[in-house]
Amino acid sequence: TALQEVVANAMSPMEYGLQAIEQRLKPNEDEFWLEAVNHLAEAASEMELDRYLFRLAPLYPGTTDVVAAVKALRKQVLAIRRQRKQGADPDMPEF
Repeated sequence: TALQEVVANAMSPMEYGLQAIEQRLKPNEDEFWLEAVNHLAEAASEMELDRYLFRLAPLYPGTTDVVAAVKALRKQVLAIRRQRKQGADPDMPEF
């Protein structure tokens, strides 16, 4: 049925966002990686994050070692998550 086809072809918010980035920017542009890493930081789980890290890592500029690229991207994602967490700390005073 049509509904089954729509459901079968549905994509996750993570996939949708990455495809939107890939349509606007190229992997050789810094802005691509800034947006991609920020989007990856929103992954709902480590498994989801890994899935997309391994998909994007071969595109990382100058990559000859995919595992090293995954590690570099993961480090960037974790740094963004830490920044967001610190910024959203409810114990921080509001000015």
